Amino acid sequence: LNMLGILLSMKGESETALDVLRKATAYELSLGKSGQPATPLNNSGEVYNEIFAEDQAESSWTKATSLPDGCEHVLPSLNLATLYIHQLNLS
Repeated sequence: LNMLGILLSMKGESETALDVLRKATAYELSLGKSGQPATPLNNSGEVYNEIFAEDQAESSWTKATSLPDGCEHVLPSLNLATLYIHQLNLS
């Protein structure tokens, strides 16, 4: 589902991509400790950012940094930092 969401986003189908990524997040959460819900949440944030929904992107990335993933939250943290730099929110 996560990969499908990414591919849909690349094809310009943002709303469908976000729906699929929500399902991917729910699935990962259903796996308990073995799930990695931060990964599709990070990708949701990237789609939101692409459609200029910065508040929703920030929300997705912030939530992603508090949930399990396979890369120590590197991507959502980097995405948040980039967003904050663009906003001149340097605190």
